[in-house]
Amino acid sequence: MLRNLMMVTTLAVMALTAPAWAQETYELDTAHTSIVFKVDHAGRSFTWGRFNDFNGSFTINRENPEQSRFGFTVQAESLDTNHDRRDGHLRSGDFFNVARYPEITLTSKTIEPIEDGLRVTADLTLLGETREVTFDLAEMAEGEARGNYYKGYDTELTIQRSDFGMEYGLGGIGDDVTLYVSFEGIRQ
Repeated sequence: MLRNLMMVTTLAVMALTAPAWAQETYELDTAHTSIVFKVDHAGRSFTWGRFNDFNGSFTINRENPEQSRFGFTVQAESLDTNHDRRDGHLRSGDFFNVARYPEITLTSKTIEPIEDGLRVTADLTLLGETREVTFDLAEMAEGEARGNYYKGYDTELTIQRSDFGMEYGLGGIGDDVTLYVSFEGIRQ
């Protein structure tokens, strides 16, 4: 009887002191997150840019990865190609139309565990159009630093801007836009 009581007590203490690994929510660490894109310019070069203002969160379920979730919001106005005149044109109605569509959102729909990460199918909304995209998230390092617990992912995906109604300059400016996203979250 005493042995059973000691075992139950030990298991209870272990349960109380064990880290909450089953499901964890993270807020984006915007200082350590990058959203970069490139698009072909007349076959002569790639124009590169980034978004500077975004937020989001993700929930990781380690026991049932398919129950994990990701959600991000990007302020379209924050696009930056390091060329003021081009950036102004990109913010206009010819491209991102930031006055009418200030946000770009991504919300996961399904998650599938894969080797070294997760396959995510999500709704991407740009210019008021929502399209389904699928991409693989490579799992990066995780661990404690500066009193917080961090977890990171990295991905690359290509979308066709014309799928979202962004058709200005097609032929001279590529339709394929490759996005590179590397993000880190702080466990809440």
